[in-house]
Amino acid sequence: MKGNIRCNVEIEPLTCVHVGDGEKLRLNVDSYRFMNKVYVLDLNKLADHIHLFKVDGTVDRSVLARFESRILHGDVSSLISNGTKISEEVLSGLYKRAIGIRGGLSSDDILTQISDAFGRLYLPGSSIKGAIRTAVLAPLAIAELEKEGIKHDEEGMEKQLFRKDKKDLTTDYFKFLRISDAYFSQDNLGLVQMRALNEPNPNKQKRNALEVITPGVKSEFHLSVDWDKLTLFCENDVPRHLDFMLDPNGLFKHVNDNTSDLLEYDEDFIKRNDLINNRDELIDKYVYSIAKARAW
Repeated sequence: MKGNIRCNVEIEPLTCVHVGDGEKLRLNVDSYRFMNKVYVLDLNKLADHIHLFKVDGTVDRSVLARFESRILHGDVSSLISNGTKISEEVLSGLYKRAIGIRGGLSSDDILTQISDAFGRLYLPGSSIKGAIRTAVLAPLAIAELEKEGIKHDEEGMEKQLFRKDKKDLTTDYFKFLRISDAYFSQDNLGLVQMRALNEPNPNKQKRNALEVITPGVKSEFHLSVDWDKLTLFCENDVPRHLDFMLDPNGLFKHVNDNTSDLLEYDEDFIKRNDLINNRDELIDKYVYSIAKARAW
């Protein structure tokens, strides 16, 4: 009996990574662009900045009317300036976070990156597990996709590989693989313009920007595999393609190799469709995937 396999895992995004929280910022309403950054405003600090409250603590109704009108009309800059020139010094007392823009910005709507109740950025364990599934499935899926003259069934292939019973969601082998969240610093936050790689028509592109965790930064998460329960569940006949779960270092060598292959596959696809010119553009702007990891 092998029991539980536990380890810490270092993770490094190879490209920009976005996991949204369902919220949206609007430039010139609750955020403001200055130089090459977007400042997410603290509206309470902004209210103090324009002296919304009188000395006795009551609201100055004329200032409130101006405040509401400027916000409604997307003219937060006049509230920020409040009769002075806007500068980094003025903005320094008014924002929650400042986000560096990567590769240009052409949208007023910004989809925000998920964070916890304390405002800490993180990648959910479920997203990391999904990336692992993708990397494990990738070489088999690519081999199938490159076959000609057959109908591809990616969903059916995934069920075949990862479920004991293809029709029963509860028989997923990966339920025995547990992964914690991975936390990142606010300094690791960036802003990119979203582009749908399968939509070459610019008129049909969604006009959103994304907060992202930037490439090349490192964090860690905790991984555990209940190998005994998995073996029992598989009636002592664990499928060979799941052997990687027994060796975390083997798992992440497999994940890293296949993720690199996936990135090359994506790069080739995008170049063939004239969507990018080089890998730097691919990494900096458009593709969001989790890559390098090692366990100890």
